[in-house]
Amino acid sequence: MSVAYEPTPDTQPHVVAEGTAGGFRTLCSGVGVDYPDMTLADRPIRVEELKRCRDKGIALSAYTLGAKQYVYVKDAHMLAIPGVRGFVESWGVPGTPASEPLAPNPL
Repeated sequence: MSVAYEPTPDTQPHVVAEGTAGGFRTLCSGVGVDYPDMTLADRPIRVEELKRCRDKGIALSAYTLGAKQYVYVKDAHMLAIPGVRGFVESWGVPGTPASEPLAPNPL
């Protein structure tokens, strides 16, 4: 069951949709309010992209929302940035650490 999500200007997550490779590049550029909270992708993150995130100290959770619809969320932002946790929980889909392979969501 999904949770209702009511964003406000102060709790709307920063989502990046710049194409998959560009989105991962931007997502893995840093942590904090000046950087995106999550990115949308049409494929799982590649090893070299995940390494770029880890080199910056960024841990990610991965969510599969469809056959080729993935969202990667910064774990630090789930706790620290207002609105991110509520937005992610509204999907009603469990996440996995980005180091684990993603399986298609049965929904």
